Amino acid sequence: MCRLLGVVSSRPVDHRTLLAERPRSLAALGEEHRDGWGLAAASGGRWRIHKGTRPASRDARFRERALGMRGEILVSHVRKRTVGPVRRTNAHPFSRGRWVFAHNGTIEDRAWIATRTSPERAAEIRGDTDSEAFFAFILTRFDEAGVSCASPAADDVLATTLAECRARQGIGSFNFLLSDGAGAYAHRFGRSLFVLERGDDRRSPAVFIASEAMTGEAWREVASGTLLRVSVAGERIWTVPSR
Repeated sequence: MCRLLGVVSSRPVDHRTLLAERPRSLAALGEEHRDGWGLAAASGGRWRIHKGTRPASRDARFRERALGMRGEILVSHVRKRTVGPVRRTNAHPFSRGRWVFAHNGTIEDRAWIATRTSPERAAEIRGDTDSEAFFAFILTRFDEAGVSCASPAADDVLATTLAECRARQGIGSFNFLLSDGAGAYAHRFGRSLFVLERGDDRRSPAVFIASEAMTGEAWREVASGTLLRVSVAGERIWTVPSR
């Protein structure tokens, strides 16, 4: 099991509080999830990505990077490995072009995923994890549909793809964060996922997505099978209905 934390904001914000300073910060969660960490922050659509293989709770480099993390979008992860050894290429999030991806869960039917992944995307895989393989599978579906960014077209492709996966018995669990630097998707299946919106009902200056409630605020649990998209431009959070 791993832990995810994503943030989407209408303006660049400092992420140090949830990453390193609160009692339930990502660094604190790294004491249990000790097999690596990764931070990806986007500002103006450009990513800065840092990874490590030590427990985030005990890694001075994690704290140094976390204290400097700022942007409209954050995708972060602490790993408790199930597939693949502890090494940097297996640390999340993974990146391909404009896309960044972090996963919580285990894809049990990796062979089925592999048969539906293009040779080009399979060749990009650098590590040993089921997570990176699942990312390549999703990008294959985007490629087939001509999708290159978070958009209504990508919503349809992703919703259909994930419904197909959920319907396959024994596929495993796949909570994830996926972002193109201008918006972010979050999906829940097989693990816990919570959302916090800071702002009024029409526009949310910031939306937080995490594996567990990380503050004393009114986080709400995401229903299993739900896909969310949050846009930096619109700051609206909405649900793509399960197919």
